[in-house]
Amino acid sequence: MSDQQLWPTRPLPELAARRYAAPVRPGSRWMAWLSQYGLLAGFMLVTAVLSGSSLARPFFIAGCAGLGYVAWRRGVGAHLELMIVLFVAAPLLRRVTDYHVGYDPSGIMLVGPLLALLVPCAELYRLFAAPRPRPTVALPILLYGVCIVYAWALSSLQGGLFASTATAIKFIAPLLYGLWLVMRGEPREALAGATRAFSVILPLIGVYGVLQWLNPQEWDRYWMLMGPMDSIGLPLPRQVRVFGPLNSPASYAMFITCGLLLVMNARRGVLTLLVSTPALIGLLLSQFRTAWIGLVIGLTFFMFLPATRRRSTLFVVFMLVAVVITVTATPFGEVVVNRLSTLQGAPTQDGSGSARLEQGQYLFAHLSDFLLGYGLAPQSGDYRIQQAFAADGAIIISIVDMGLIVGIISLLMLCWAGIAAIKRSRPVREPLIVAAGAIVAGQLIDIPLTGVTTGEIGFLTWTFIAVLLSLDREKTLHN
Repeated sequence: MSDQQLWPTRPLPELAARRYAAPVRPGSRWMAWLSQYGLLAGFMLVTAVLSGSSLARPFFIAGCAGLGYVAWRRGVGAHLELMIVLFVAAPLLRRVTDYHVGYDPSGIMLVGPLLALLVPCAELYRLFAAPRPRPTVALPILLYGVCIVYAWALSSLQGGLFASTATAIKFIAPLLYGLWLVMRGEPREALAGATRAFSVILPLIGVYGVLQWLNPQEWDRYWMLMGPMDSIGLPLPRQVRVFGPLNSPASYAMFITCGLLLVMNARRGVLTLLVSTPALIGLLLSQFRTAWIGLVIGLTFFMFLPATRRRSTLFVVFMLVAVVITVTATPFGEVVVNRLSTLQGAPTQDGSGSARLEQGQYLFAHLSDFLLGYGLAPQSGDYRIQQAFAADGAIIISIVDMGLIVGIISLLMLCWAGIAAIKRSRPVREPLIVAAGAIVAGQLIDIPLTGVTTGEIGFLTWTFIAVLLSLDREKTLHN
């Protein structure tokens, strides 16, 4: 697959093209790709022009839903391609609008990509009602959704219906999207679309991240001052923990990690290395060690398979050379060295590592207080709020939100889905399928360290799990 051209929108499998998507003529594939990005660029430009008015917010949300519909009609690859770009662009456009109009603590514009995710999910009823056998691989996704509904009900019954529903959408939208990808059964089309998107955005977000570290833009400074996050540094030159156009260093680093693993396996040559270099520097400047670990796990995953062993070796050499040059010959050297040095010490000697250990110790010492959970949006008088318990890591978040029993069930469903996805990638020797398996392996390793099932990171997690699970569905549809 890696030796084929990935840029044009390729035709959908016969069943999907006939029943659910507008057909794409071979001669119009390049035009379809150009028109999608042209429409997307025009939409973002109009949003930026409207950023001086409160009209920008409803316009962006409605536009995301409209673009989601257009991309859905073009196929799975086109829609996933759009979603990756929207999740990257939405936080930046939100910050620009907030800078001109005033800070919006709800971040309402971030609903736009979630709505675009839900647009193709309207097709789920027809997919499940089709005479084809329903895939059992979707079971862990469905059961995880039941756990989210339980946590939503906890908060809703306590009077937090609106807040819990808003939080639940961040969990449910990526989950339903993953279910849609499984039911469509077009993994190669999806991975081609994801690779096209990352090939476009990696150099852009890499350069933006470097410039942000050197001297953050005014809208970034404003958001850093007004936002609740205290882990992104200071709004001063060379004092920022880079988050690029996204919402946090975690999201920024996760998107770069996924993009690097895909693009480096899709294309060879100097151009690929040039595209990846700014993104790799941005990943280092994010100082998000969890993503660094995920990247190492992904590269290690490649080493076990002949189809990707040579490529991963070349990428490891390139990455080591890039890190050495960054440390020794750029102004980024000191901050990167300081962050890398924290990987050598004990977790108790590091601020975030010590905080995670304290959270875990507190949780296990008070398990009886978390039997039922506190819901997705606990009230201000809640026990968890009173204890100032800042949950971090999917394990702690699940138990605190869903309770001990349901939380453990949700974690088991997540691990079940992830392991099943990796198992299905192992027999396949196509580099992009292997890359998706490596991404999922890195996400599973990150479960104790960060939340991997909500928002834009949840979108990445469930998307690549679903793409691999849909390999079984693809076989069923073509038999």
